[in-house]
Amino acid sequence: MKFLRKVMLPIVKFFPTLTEWYDEACLVSNPYFKVSDIDCWPCENVRSILNLTLSNLDTDEYHSGIPFIVKDSNIRKVDFKLLRDAYHSKKHVFDKDAPRIEHSHGKLTTSHQLFEYGSLNGYPSVNKDEHITWKLNRLEPTREIRSLFGMPSRMPKYIAGATPEKYILIDEYKSAHYYLPPTEGTTVFVIQGTGARLFVLEPSRECANFCHRVSVLLKPNHILWYNWWYWRAVSLPVDHSTRLSITYVGSYY
Repeated sequence: MKFLRKVMLPIVKFFPTLTEWYDEACLVSNPYFKVSDIDCWPCENVRSILNLTLSNLDTDEYHSGIPFIVKDSNIRKVDFKLLRDAYHSKKHVFDKDAPRIEHSHGKLTTSHQLFEYGSLNGYPSVNKDEHITWKLNRLEPTREIRSLFGMPSRMPKYIAGATPEKYILIDEYKSAHYYLPPTEGTTVFVIQGTGARLFVLEPSRECANFCHRVSVLLKPNHILWYNWWYWRAVSLPVDHSTRLSITYVGSYY
């Protein structure tokens, strides 16, 4: 991989638009990837997602197989207006280093379109079912987003360094369910900026015969932690909710 990156450097210099692909940890994922010898004991006895707000996260009792949530006063509520203001305050940074978005209906392709002309820019869409994934994997835009949402004051003891990639997931209240995008780090955090989403953790394919599906309703100021060795997260709309949902996702090694 290091060799390929060195080979690509001259090409990137001649074609600057390729820099966003150069920073990708993985360009094409392998849908058939499977860990043959994974030990599933860490998730075997999990029957619910624990609320550990008042618990000591430094104990060995809460190992990497246990998904949990905490309420953290360091985490700020972030609605669409605050997100749009953050974009405008550093527009040159986001347009240069985080321009691409994925839109459920394919109508929008850039962050500029989303915040300047998108149907979510102050008003709901006609069908109220739009979903947007905004990936950030370069230093300056991720730093701006991290400062907007805030840093967790308490983290699991088993994590190491943070990965650079972050995701902003925007959902109208009729947005369909979807799997969270894959992260580079195995320990994933999910922060709800505004609105609410139901998160279902399905056992990974390797652990499907040993572990059980669990779920939690994630609200603002709360963080969900889980490990994708054992779990795959699905985001679903919440019944009777009419608010826009903004979710912030990142990971640690």
